[in-house]
Amino acid sequence: MNEFESFTGSEQAEGFDPSAFERFQEKMRENAKQGKKDKAREKKQQADESDLYQILKHIILTLGVTHPLANALISCLSSSVNPHLIVIALSLNFQSLQKKLQIQFKNSDKELSKKQSIQLNNFDKTLPEFIKFNLALYFQKIQSEFQSEKEWNLMKFKEYSDSAPAFKNLISIAIQEYLQLNNQNFNGENVIEFAENFINTLLESNQIKIDSKNNSPKTD
Repeated sequence: MNEFESFTGSEQAEGFDPSAFERFQEKMRENAKQGKKDKAREKKQQADESDLYQILKHIILTLGVTHPLANALISCLSSSVNPHLIVIALSLNFQSLQKKLQIQFKNSDKELSKKQSIQLNNFDKTLPEFIKFNLALYFQKIQSEFQSEKEWNLMKFKEYSDSAPAFKNLISIAIQEYLQLNNQNFNGENVIEFAENFINTLLESNQIKIDSKNNSPKTD
């Protein structure tokens, strides 16, 4: 079985745009060169990112570049969004990525304990508890990954002005695909707004933390 046959989104797109994929490949080569120049990043991490790029390339080839998720993925890569963040953003839609990242999403309310009640601010309160649990876990994983390399991620989001919008778009599409798969009624605008608020809060809160650290007095 193909590693990505477990994709949970809509049907795969038949079209394939060689020029769009060539732009993606060129970005991969640029990122590889940048990784070699950046001595602050460990060699192990660079090798790990190379593996992630191959996974993302496989996803694009599987879906076809006209698929909404593949299109959003390419936009993130062309904007130099951290591949670790991209992979986690896609984890809702690929069981194989859930296994790789060791993320255990729930499949029904029965899998939750009675005490587990999740509140998602500014989101549809009528969603089943397991859906809300999975979305809360999903955002938690994104936040944790972002904070693991705060300086690097913020630098990239600042350097490339289209990176934050591209990442917001990827998250909103991933969530909409996930809700659609689970036969949930939803307002697309609400999902987009929720994803945008999450990313804005993530960037603002981490920027405050980093600025606070950088402005703190040094000790001998």
